[in-house]
Amino acid sequence: MKQQSYIFILLLVFFSSCLKDSVKTESTFTANVPITVSKATIIENTIVKEATTLVNPGKIYVFNNFLFVSEKGLGVHIIDNSNPSNPINIAFIQIPGNIDIAVDGNYLYADSFKDLLTIDISDPTSPIIKSRLENVFDQSYIMPNFNNDYPMSDYEITDGEEIVSWRLEEVKEVCKGSDCFYNQRFFWEDNIAFTSDFFGNGIGGTSATGGKTNSDFGGRAGSMTRFMIYQDNFFAINSWNTMKAYKISSDGLSDFNNTVEIGRNIETLFTLGSNLFVGAQAGLFIYDLTNPVNPSYISQFNHATACDPVVVFENYAYVTLRGGNNCGGWGNQLDIINISDITNPILDNTIEQTAPYGLGVDGYRNVLFVCDNLSELKVYDITSAPNLVLIDRIQNVEAFDVIPLLGNLIVSASNGIFQYDYTDVNNINLLSQIPIAQP
Repeated sequence: MKQQSYIFILLLVFFSSCLKDSVKTESTFTANVPITVSKATIIENTIVKEATTLVNPGKIYVFNNFLFVSEKGLGVHIIDNSNPSNPINIAFIQIPGNIDIAVDGNYLYADSFKDLLTIDISDPTSPIIKSRLENVFDQSYIMPNFNNDYPMSDYEITDGEEIVSWRLEEVKEVCKGSDCFYNQRFFWEDNIAFTSDFFGNGIGGTSATGGKTNSDFGGRAGSMTRFMIYQDNFFAINSWNTMKAYKISSDGLSDFNNTVEIGRNIETLFTLGSNLFVGAQAGLFIYDLTNPVNPSYISQFNHATACDPVVVFENYAYVTLRGGNNCGGWGNQLDIINISDITNPILDNTIEQTAPYGLGVDGYRNVLFVCDNLSELKVYDITSAPNLVLIDRIQNVEAFDVIPLLGNLIVSASNGIFQYDYTDVNNINLLSQIPIAQP
């Protein structure tokens, strides 16, 4: 008799749930409503302008004697860095929706919402917008900033429009149970949107690293960019789990080669030799780039869910994990992963951090720089890796990402672009600061 009662109760719960999901309801709530602009307007406003003051610097890229700094969502500053003690801002390319940048030869590659631009910088003082590849990036992957305290409204975007911002507005929705859109909460971090079921299904974010090779000091990115240039190939993380590969010719990006399936929650790209290291919110993935168009899987190291930039030198991969945010998880740490056996990466050490962001390694000087908590820059001696020694904490720099380059450290921070001389890692000196505009 008891068993029959249990069955009855289960059936009652089941049918009640089904009934609930079948009943239409009308709800009024405050939500983020998209503000759109036509593609024609975006193209019209993609122009070269005179140099302007930095306001909200983001991704950085160094090529030869020039420093390229993304003004988050607005464009790219071009800075003559021939003398790191006296950098000169020489031009600004207004690019609506820009976040990421990379440079190869005479060309700057920059995103503009869903599109990818090729810009001729053979004369850095007078850049020329050469081409636009449309719909390279998924809309869901590059969602602009919105108010995290409110859900996102249901919406449809017509062809030829881009979401450029959001406004809060009262909306009405008629729906059925779990299909109700207001049940879906969205969050935003680092220009990436996350749904409320993020923690359950693992969709995720972005950031990346790359350069032609990490030993080629002609071009170098920070650890937070989605773009990578390897040999004559351009890679761009374009969705939660894929990157697109293009061939680079003398005229810039030419043929679309391939969409490469990587895995969920991919965030960072870094090359060492012929190996590609992909940082993801769930772990570190290693691929063989012998055939760059079609990287082949080698191995992976799984870690706790967190935002995850990565840099590599010789036998160790250095990974910062930042939790307590939209990437999921709660740990904040620096992992030192042994990759001497590339087919079997092993965690050798973990160093606690407060809330780490980008990092950079100069193995030739045995030094690792870690941006922690947007409040300080930590300097580690890696001579005895995996056992690191903290040798300095640079204060008063709200560091987001770094590029160590032949004794010159370039730091992108919310309070400006800083450059340091670290030829003597025990005596690091400030060379210059490009300030941001004051409100």
